[in-house]
Amino acid sequence: MGSWLALLPGLFFGDIDLKLQSCKRNAGFSAVVLLFVVTAYVFLMIAAAIALSAVYGALTASLIIGGASLGLALVLVGVMASLNARDRRIAAERRTRKAAATNLAMATGLTLFRKNPLVAVGAAIAIGTVLGLTVGKRRDDD
Repeated sequence: MGSWLALLPGLFFGDIDLKLQSCKRNAGFSAVVLLFVVTAYVFLMIAAAIALSAVYGALTASLIIGGASLGLALVLVGVMASLNARDRRIAAERRTRKAAATNLAMATGLTLFRKNPLVAVGAAIAIGTVLGLTVGKRRDDD
């Protein structure tokens, strides 16, 4: 059983260390990029406030910048909500497809077992033998 546990991460996740290092590197670069984006945003807002205050006055410039920022935030929330709804719809479709595939496999297996029980037993023995041979090669008990 211990060899199965050692085998499963390699089958499903590949080289975890390489992916973990890549994620760490990307997170570091993303943090630096975010710092520069926030700095640029602050200076852009200051420049916009100075430019608008020269034309409309300080209070009106602040209201214009605040309204524009609020409008942009509402648009982004709407986009995020539509993307989340799409992801939920896609996940529901995948669950439906997986359930249909599982039902088909079960129906096929039951039909095979009813019509040809010897073939079903032979297939089960073959699968068990293949799994047993692959587990036997990876024993860490020695």
